[in-house]
Amino acid sequence: MRRAFLSASIMNVLAMVFIFIEGVLLARYLGPEGRGAISMYMAAFLLVFPLATLGVKQSTAYSIGKANIEYSSMCITQWRFLPISVVLLTTILLLLYWWMGLLTDTLLIIVMLIAFNLKIMLDYISGFAIGTNNVVYQYSSELVRSSVSIVFLIGIIIFNKLSIFVYFAIQCFSQFIVMLYVLTWLPSVANSLKSRRGTGSSFSYVEFCSRGIRYSLPLFIMGLNYSSDILLLGKLASDHDVGIYAAAVALASMTWFFPNLLASMFFSRSISTHSKGETEATHYVLNKLKIIMVIMLLFVISLVIMSETIVVNLYGGDFFESINVIYILMPGIYLMILFKILNSELSGRGITDLAIKVFSTTFIINLALNIILIPEYTYLGAAIATSVSYSLGALCFTAIYYTKYIKLK
Repeated sequence: MRRAFLSASIMNVLAMVFIFIEGVLLARYLGPEGRGAISMYMAAFLLVFPLATLGVKQSTAYSIGKANIEYSSMCITQWRFLPISVVLLTTILLLLYWWMGLLTDTLLIIVMLIAFNLKIMLDYISGFAIGTNNVVYQYSSELVRSSVSIVFLIGIIIFNKLSIFVYFAIQCFSQFIVMLYVLTWLPSVANSLKSRRGTGSSFSYVEFCSRGIRYSLPLFIMGLNYSSDILLLGKLASDHDVGIYAAAVALASMTWFFPNLLASMFFSRSISTHSKGETEATHYVLNKLKIIMVIMLLFVISLVIMSETIVVNLYGGDFFESINVIYILMPGIYLMILFKILNSELSGRGITDLAIKVFSTTFIINLALNIILIPEYTYLGAAIATSVSYSLGALCFTAIYYTKYIKLK
């Protein structure tokens, strides 16, 4: 576990560094307007993605880790769900882009849709890695994608050919390279699964689908909190305001690098834990959470203190207004660590209703605050709405988690 965690940590850090550098380069060479336009396209995708995937990755991992369903059954199931996901993603994205007035470049839209649908296929496949507790494969795939992307982005900048279309063409190419890379480790995972014997119980597509939707709904609702800010900013304000806000979010979200990694590890661990060991697993996560919160508090304080220097030196003077956005976002960003860690443990046990209920409510609050605040305060209003909804959601989730799953044990 420790060796896997160390390997995954190194890969995750490298991938996140490359992604962060990519964001900085886009901000530097495309400015707030160009950065904002890319953020709107991506926000729509990130909003639709969890819903379009139907939670197949998580349901696959659960079926393999908990139910011990055979590999061949999972492959057939994924191929049957894939066309549904592709149609959902493409249809909803096109409707969102039409609503946002972003359907201006047909070739750009085609390239983006290819990249995004390749991402769905890769997301499906990663369920096999998670279900066998091989999260290193998942993070190595993301490292390959980010490495290819940053190398080609730098090359394009050197030749002064960077544009929004070229950026998404790079993303499409990098996803294709990852697909080839996945073929190098998937056979070993498949062989390990084929050596198992299934439980002999009948496989239910209805159960698989319903479990997947239970996994995808919390992710979709969580995405609404961020994506709605970006989309409403683009609709009610300007590309410039979106660029300022997106740059601040990218920097503030660095706080989630290690918590996200740990959450993935805890999710995989929880899936592999049988019911008799769930109490022990829960206390293990809680003990780790205390340490994580202390360490990340120090990180948050340091980031706030250094934010002005970081923004000006990395993004440039055009993004100076992002500093105040970071100040507003940080309380909510920090408290969301509670949710990310605790929810990963619950999700591994197949319990997703708590996240759905809590963040459905906070999304309504977030949406109302966005509509009220964005017209007058633009990106600052969006930051306030996000920070308030994140804080309320994380605190409510933690309180209910403690009362329902800890105090009663």
